[in-house]
Amino acid sequence: MSYQKLAKDILDGVGGKENVNAVWHCATRLRFKLNDVSAADTKKIENTDGVITVVNSAGQYQVVVGNSVAQVYDALTSLPGMALHVSSNNESASEKITGKFNPVSQLMDFVSAVFTPFLGALAGSGILKGILALFTTMNWISTDSGAYKIWNAASDAIFYFLPIFLAFTAAKKLKVNPFVAVSLAGALIHPSLVEIVSNSQTIDFFGIPIIPITYTASVFPILLSIWGLSYLEPLLNKFFPDQFVIC
Repeated sequence: MSYQKLAKDILDGVGGKENVNAVWHCATRLRFKLNDVSAADTKKIENTDGVITVVNSAGQYQVVVGNSVAQVYDALTSLPGMALHVSSNNESASEKITGKFNPVSQLMDFVSAVFTPFLGALAGSGILKGILALFTTMNWISTDSGAYKIWNAASDAIFYFLPIFLAFTAAKKLKVNPFVAVSLAGALIHPSLVEIVSNSQTIDFFGIPIIPITYTASVFPILLSIWGLSYLEPLLNKFFPDQFVIC
């Protein structure tokens, strides 16, 4: 597939560069802020080889191209006259241009950016779990066998370590250090804390009681942690000179 040709076809379909107010992308979609949505030829774009579908929602004209979106975006923004329409850092162009804050749109954009990168791995793990369930039901494989235990571990891994995956993608979206974010997630599922939870022990953190909850396969605790980190990290960076940063 020629990304340059696909980008040009999409640009022609949305009405040319004159009709583009801003363009950015998420994990699978090119997102346009168009001057006149009626000028876009949706049917032509949907019939373009390499385009999955077109979604017009929340003031955004979204062209779904899949995992190759970054390459198509680079080709699109390299076309003559398109540099002026680039929305830097892939921020929400509608908020950036109009100054309006749409919480629903922002939430959907955040959820998409956090979960989409590893949806393939989630789907693969689910399929493997289904295959294992079939094999054990048909008595083709024993739950005590080494093959079952290895396959079961492989299918469970992404769910057990879900906070780590979420920490990495959320850190990229919120523009914080991904290694610090992953370290926070690792602390949540550290074996010592898991053991405390399994023994129903109650601990405190500087007088703050910690409820014994299993954080493996959890979603909200790590997302809230990374959200807090996005405010804390800039403050801490002011107190640490660049020469103290370990590269």
